[in-house]
Amino acid sequence: MENIERRHLGEDLYASCDGYHIWLEKILHSPDTFQKIVALEPSVFFALSSYAKRSGFGTNSNELSDPTYLGDGVYAHHIPSVITLSVGSHLAPVDVVLTRELFQKLEEYAEYIGQLAKE
Repeated sequence: MENIERRHLGEDLYASCDGYHIWLEKILHSPDTFQKIVALEPSVFFALSSYAKRSGFGTNSNELSDPTYLGDGVYAHHIPSVITLSVGSHLAPVDVVLTRELFQKLEEYAEYIGQLAKE
């Protein structure tokens, strides 16, 4: 499986796949220039999905969670209504903010990638 089309998740966030990682990207200065922000290898994506379920993300839960290491240098932190992702340290600046809608679209994209891999 090679590079897979980039998909707009919402706001200024895009997802692409290089055949292994799902990359979260943002537009830089022009519509054709993207900056790769976070690489989610399969185990990290599954850890993110599990983390979202455990933390009550997507429900009406207003509980805060401690930053959690997902693997491959990626940390997640659930704040009511969003999950933040930071790379390198749980104290690092937030690289990506996932609302419930963005997270749902990311899961749909991952499912799409999984279906392509089976073909």
